Amino acid sequence: MLRFRTRRNRALSQLIDSLPHPVTVLDVGGTPFFWESIDALHKCRVTILNKQVSEKERVYFEPGKLKDFELRIGDACAMPEIPTASFDLVVCNSVLEHVGAWGKMMDAAHELVRVGKHGWVQVPAFEFPLEVHHLIPFVHWFGTPIRRAVVGLFYPGTLDEMRAWVDINLVTSKEMRALFPEAKVTSERFALLPKSHIAVW
Repeated sequence: MLRFRTRRNRALSQLIDSLPHPVTVLDVGGTPFFWESIDALHKCRVTILNKQVSEKERVYFEPGKLKDFELRIGDACAMPEIPTASFDLVVCNSVLEHVGAWGKMMDAAHELVRVGKHGWVQVPAFEFPLEVHHLIPFVHWFGTPIRRAVVGLFYPGTLDEMRAWVDINLVTSKEMRALFPEAKVTSERFALLPKSHIAVW
């Protein structure tokens, strides 16, 4: 899995390199840890938008800790406070599957395209037999009652946390193209099977 992440991050760095510097980036649902592995970080001014921030992450945003990083609290599905095309690049890595059902995913996709002149969105593939969040085979191919029962056997957290994992919605390549009709959608593959889908515009 590290090999895929390294290749994916290299592709994102190449996209950043292709844009005029400095590149203003809106990372929707991201963390500072992700950007530590991006070679082109020094060419970016990164704004991270999340619904909430853990204390572990908050220390990264203390004055003087991270140069050219900003934290905002907001919702990926509705960002009226952010003007259209106000960022050179919007990044959303393994977040879209967490926003809710299909309608919420469409709202988030619309907002990502609206606020970013360019975009890079990655989502784990529904077609892949291993559910990458739980590392449980096939569980995402079943309905909610079966997913709830299976994940409940393995997940050690609270009921609220467990249900949040159950409600993850992975997407197919066809669905990714429907969410981002103007983007170029490619699929990372493992053993010929799609492992994740990436939309770039």
